[in-house]
Amino acid sequence: MTIDNCTSTAHGGVGLRLGSTSEALVIAPASFDNNNQGGINVFGNSFVEFTSWNGQSIDVSNNRGPGVYASQGSFTTFGHTTIANNVFGLSSNSGFGVDLRGGAKAQFGSLSGPNVISGNQSGGVSLQETSEASFFNFGSQTYIQGNGPVGVSAGFGSQVTLFDEVEISGHSGPALDLYANSQAYLFGANNLHNNGMAGDPRSAAIRVDGNSEAFLRGGTVSQNVGPAILALVNSSVDLTGVSFSSNSGGAVVCDSSAFMVSDLTSGTASAPGLSCRTPHTLGNRAISKLRPAVPDFTALKATQAKMMARATKH
Repeated sequence: MTIDNCTSTAHGGVGLRLGSTSEALVIAPASFDNNNQGGINVFGNSFVEFTSWNGQSIDVSNNRGPGVYASQGSFTTFGHTTIANNVFGLSSNSGFGVDLRGGAKAQFGSLSGPNVISGNQSGGVSLQETSEASFFNFGSQTYIQGNGPVGVSAGFGSQVTLFDEVEISGHSGPALDLYANSQAYLFGANNLHNNGMAGDPRSAAIRVDGNSEAFLRGGTVSQNVGPAILALVNSSVDLTGVSFSSNSGGAVVCDSSAFMVSDLTSGTASAPGLSCRTPHTLGNRAISKLRPAVPDFTALKATQAKMMARATKH
């Protein structure tokens, strides 16, 4: 199914619901706003793709419930997409911008303009139950800003990847929260800044808890309340090439059960507040993870042009 230049707003239910192995291609401009049970719901091995090669935007905002909810489904956007100001709704309708459960998968690529996830009541992006999300840039940028208590939360065996130039800022809790055997990989010039809240002993830019792991290769973590990274309860951090500055709690702090492997030297001016055990002297783990390739929309553009020509004739 192709949805081209569509508005689905102010419904009593969900703006767009897909189930039973359905597929939908949404072409900008489009909006799924002000719906009473969420913007988009994807389940039953279904798939939704947003694309805006024409430079116009797709908006999923001001819904009572998550902007995008996926359980046993997949969601992809190539930008320009805004998911903003969604609030907690009825029953289990969370107020996250993106809520992934049940092994759901999501990809956020900023090809035709920025992706913006902002102002969502419960948090920016939530991953649970072995879900996966990747954020990558093809010339534009992804902003996750001011989403209440957390930017990205990954738990219960979930995974999140930030490939380059993702900016996460302005949250009262962590920019990135990993817990319950979950993992994150941050590669390139990502920027996590101005997150956390004074008086919270668990405040940090990146919180790694409950047998979870964080791998950082480059990027900047600055001006956060608490340490840049807080590792707790059998968790580990593997980092190199990261720039830390002006985090009130220092660079990396671990409890007695957590570990770190890094290129940092304890007590140096570049990494104040470094207090983690190192389990070995073997260096960082070698990681090879490639960002997705830029998609070829030539055939889809041709199909859209034919459809528009037919519509104009009638």
